Amino acid sequence: MPAPSRVTRALTTLGEAPADLREVLRAHLAKWLPEHADTLALLDGDATVVRSIVLVESTVEPTGFVARWMGRTVSERALAMVTPALLVRVIRLDAQAPICAVLLRDGLELQRYESTPMFAMREDHGLHLTGVTPGAAQRGTHFLGLGPEPASEAFVAALSR
Repeated sequence: MPAPSRVTRALTTLGEAPADLREVLRAHLAKWLPEHADTLALLDGDATVVRSIVLVESTVEPTGFVARWMGRTVSERALAMVTPALLVRVIRLDAQAPICAVLLRDGLELQRYESTPMFAMREDHGLHLTGVTPGAAQRGTHFLGLGPEPASEAFVAALSR
């Protein structure tokens, strides 16, 4: 299976992120997490609550019967942000509408994809995440694809603190 091509770039401020991803992030937090005023404040320029922000741009070659039949490469843009309380991700696949996912950092478990048996089949530098979405009754699992760049390592370090 071919490895996805991912490039991870550190952002200094959220203002450097693509506008469509920023707006989805703003709308999601305002609707579902208004109690996180510190996170909303950062969207308006207060960067003191942000530990790390990365933009990950990926292309993934099709795999499996249906993907090979469709014969197209999938493009993904992901914005991930670490605050003292949250991990916030906004993902856009191809021309689909972006989606936002939020995990509480309290109790968040990280596993590097490189340490799993699947790495032998498909290289990736991302993270398996197990944690709680605010308001959820149960823990869930998520995957955050990352590239091999130093920005990825710095992001993982910020998330691990």
